[in-house]
Amino acid sequence: ALKPSFPMAKEPQPVRRESLSPVRTQLLPVLSTCAAIAVAAKCSDILDPQPAKGDTTHEAQVWLGWSVIAYGATLHASRAISLGPHYLAEVMWGCNTSLLMAGVGMISHRPLLIGAAMCIVATDQLSWYVDCVSYLASGNFVLGVARFLKEPGTSQVHFW
Repeated sequence: ALKPSFPMAKEPQPVRRESLSPVRTQLLPVLSTCAAIAVAAKCSDILDPQPAKGDTTHEAQVWLGWSVIAYGATLHASRAISLGPHYLAEVMWGCNTSLLMAGVGMISHRPLLIGAAMCIVATDQLSWYVDCVSYLASGNFVLGVARFLKEPGTSQVHFW
């Protein structure tokens, strides 16, 4: 039998929430998400160096952008309070990052950034819909992205 040329990873082991460090579960995810949005904004500037400015919808768009960011911040704060501060690690999920990215795109008037956020959410949501419908129809997750919902101890946050 052939042996792999790279060391095999250990089987993942469950970790108790109490043993997680605040840096690993709170600070790093929030900073990583901010960095990802900043990189996406810079890429948007490179790909679309002349974003549209000065139209009459800009004020409403900025207000809406701040509202979206406030909603995202409130959502994460309320879940961190109700589920524990370790929840902030989930800010890195594509749907959560996209919410904040779209808000930044609205405030900074970067249509490409808003479109990128929409594509991230569309891909994520379509995968979930395919998996959930296939599970209801056949008892199997076709793509496997929602398979973990059957595991005991799965967070109820997916049903909010």
